[in-house]
Amino acid sequence: MVSNHPKHAAPTRVNPDSGLMLTGVVTQGLGDAQHFIPLPGYLEQFKEKLGYEPFAGTLNIELEGKSISDQERVPASKEITIEGWDDGERSYGPAYCYPSELETARGTYSDVHIIKPERTRHDANVIELIAPVNLRAEFACDDGEYVCVHVPK
Repeated sequence: MVSNHPKHAAPTRVNPDSGLMLTGVVTQGLGDAQHFIPLPGYLEQFKEKLGYEPFAGTLNIELEGKSISDQERVPASKEITIEGWDDGERSYGPAYCYPSELETARGTYSDVHIIKPERTRHDANVIELIAPVNLRAEFACDDGEYVCVHVPK
């Protein structure tokens, strides 16, 4: 569902020279994260390595323009690995998290991570964000709304 709000230029409250800036629009997710995030093999690692229990879902951003290729420049030095694991019935792949900040027209939230699961059904131009809150609800983000994701150097 596309928002009735007019699209606007991506916000830029954060200094763009402070790191990588990715821009795009909020888009509907596939619903997979609500199943995978709460699994004990992942959840305990999120708490230990990220310092919070993520909301059981992601905010999906469809990157536009230069941001599609720029996402490959997310600093590997910032990578936090969530190890894959096996529950005896099936295996679950690793995911890689990167500290970030989400900026919307309604404000910024700094306790955010880009999460890149090794196994994903998303196209390469979509990134997923996790946080301890439901970002879509917290910022009243509608599909089609422009946002910025800042990744520090």
